[in-house]
Amino acid sequence: MNPIYGIPNISLYAHRADLPVSTSAWRGLGLLANTFATESFIDELAVSAGKDPLIFRIEQLTGEDGHRVSTVLDSVAGLASWPGVTENGSAMGVACCVDYGTVVAQIAQVKVENESISVTKIWAVMDAGLVVNPDGAINQVQGNIIWGLGSALKEAIVFKEGKPVARNFDGYPLLRMDEVPEIVVDLVPSDRPPKGVGEPAIGPVPAAVANAVFAATGIRIRELPLTL
Repeated sequence: MNPIYGIPNISLYAHRADLPVSTSAWRGLGLLANTFATESFIDELAVSAGKDPLIFRIEQLTGEDGHRVSTVLDSVAGLASWPGVTENGSAMGVACCVDYGTVVAQIAQVKVENESISVTKIWAVMDAGLVVNPDGAINQVQGNIIWGLGSALKEAIVFKEGKPVARNFDGYPLLRMDEVPEIVVDLVPSDRPPKGVGEPAIGPVPAAVANAVFAATGIRIRELPLTL
C-alpha cells in the first residue's frame, strides 16, 4: 500500500476488520485493491490539477525507483500512442505499480455503450530486472491481465444468510475468452537482478480500466466490480 509517488507528508496504517464470513487467500494479496485505490485517486488529482494523467504521474516520481517507473510509463505511452482519441464512448486510462521489485504500467482502452463497459485493448510494459524466460514472463503478464479484468468487471461473491449465493461456477461470473481484449506486452531490458513476475501485473488492471471509463464518460467508479 506504500505509494510510489514523492508525497512529502504521509501516514499509512492498516487494521484487520472483523467480517461475518471467513476469508481465504487472494493472489497478489492487497496489491489489486490498494493499487485500485491509489491509482484512481492519483487520476482524480491529475484531473483536479488540469494535467494529463500520465504526465502528472511522472511529475510526482522521485529517486531511483521513480526513474524506473517513469521509464516504464514513457514506454507504455509510446506503445499505446497515449492518450489516443476520446470519442463515441471510447477512451484510454493509465495505471502503474511496483511489487516485489517489479514495475508494471498499463494503459487500457475501453468502449462504453448502453451503460456496458467493454475493454478493447490493453498495453502493458514491465521492468522485472533481468528476464530469464521472456515467453514465460509475457505469459504471466497476459494471465494476470485476464484475471484482473475478471476481477474488475465481473467477479463478486454475494452472501445471503451467511452463505455464498453461488454454489458453483455456473453462478459465479468469470471473464469469457470472447471478452478478452487484445493484449500487447513489452519487457524493459535490464541488467538488474531478476524480480518477481507472478503477481505484479494484476495490480494496475482495475484502475486503468476505471480511469479509462472516467475519460470516456466523466463518471468516477470507486467500487469493484466496475458498473455504471
